[in-house]
Amino acid sequence: ISGPRSAAEPLASVDSDNYGGARSAVEHLLSRGRGRVAHITGHLAVYGAQRRVDGYRDALREAGHEVDEGLIEPGDFTEEGGRRAMAELLRRHPDVDAVFAASDVTAAGAGQVLREAGRRIPDDVALVGYDDSAIARHMEPPLTSVRQPIEEMGRAMIDLLLTEIADRRPAASRGLERHQVVLATELVERRSS
Repeated sequence: ISGPRSAAEPLASVDSDNYGGARSAVEHLLSRGRGRVAHITGHLAVYGAQRRVDGYRDALREAGHEVDEGLIEPGDFTEEGGRRAMAELLRRHPDVDAVFAASDVTAAGAGQVLREAGRRIPDDVALVGYDDSAIARHMEPPLTSVRQPIEEMGRAMIDLLLTEIADRRPAASRGLERHQVVLATELVERRSS
């Protein structure tokens, strides 16, 4: 499968390093002098979204910042979810100066709300997304985003599937063997941060 459903996933899986990608996004924002970094999550039933929250928290802690849970707003990977979450964050924390969104689509929605509130990106609020989708390149300003190695993930899934097919042992005799591949992400810096 693409992306395990939990840390104890019994099926072979391929995923990107959601934890490391989130850490790199937050470390980037902190390195730019941002001190009030918010996070709009993905749907938290998704393990990858949970790992992005973990990476966000750990990057803040390791940089010596206290984790303010009020700066974490639930989202759902959608544009509308980004709009709702950003409006709520601005209501609670008008001094927010950076936002790490769990997807580029979510970041697009957050960016709309920031502009409507008179906030300039990145001057007033830096913005980073996740996925490095076409949306990231076409936003204004272009969005800094965490790139997932989608093609490499597809190849790895095919390789795992072929390995599983070739393994003729009965499932019961395989014991607790699990093939899980986690591929590195890359932060692509653009003008939004």
